[in-house]
Amino acid sequence: MTRLFTALKTLFLLLALTASARADAYRIVSLTPAISESLVAMGLTEQIVGRDEATDHTSLIGLPVVANYQQVYLEPLLRLRPTHVVGWQDSLPANLASQLASFDIELLVSETATLDRWIASSQSIETALGARQPVTEQWSKELSRLRGLYAGRQEVEIAWLL
Repeated sequence: MTRLFTALKTLFLLLALTASARADAYRIVSLTPAISESLVAMGLTEQIVGRDEATDHTSLIGLPVVANYQQVYLEPLLRLRPTHVVGWQDSLPANLASQLASFDIELLVSETATLDRWIASSQSIETALGARQPVTEQWSKELSRLRGLYAGRQEVEIAWLL
């Protein structure tokens, strides 16, 4: 039984080290400020190699800009040799996924139609990139807490911002 325990312990240690080494090998490009903030919260700052022009997180300011709110600059993006590009579903150019796939670059998509879809897609991104500081479970718990806090209150239909 001790040999089995030692073998399992060694296997789990090797799997953990492999996942950590794999995460270090990732080169990530973020296409929106919100995604950049999420990736930083997940502990992936060191793997981010490119950003959009509106990202203003202090640890990412010096990184190359490869996109803005209207377009993705494919040539500068490719020069960064990313392994992953992360973007919002609603703001991705129609052909970006196929263009990236032809260069063996994985496109991870954040869905933002609802908070539940955002958290689910963030969990997928977190898993795919081997996040060092998984935060989506915490976000999900906080969303549940807020739903409980505001349950039964009248829904706001219009907000007027000045």
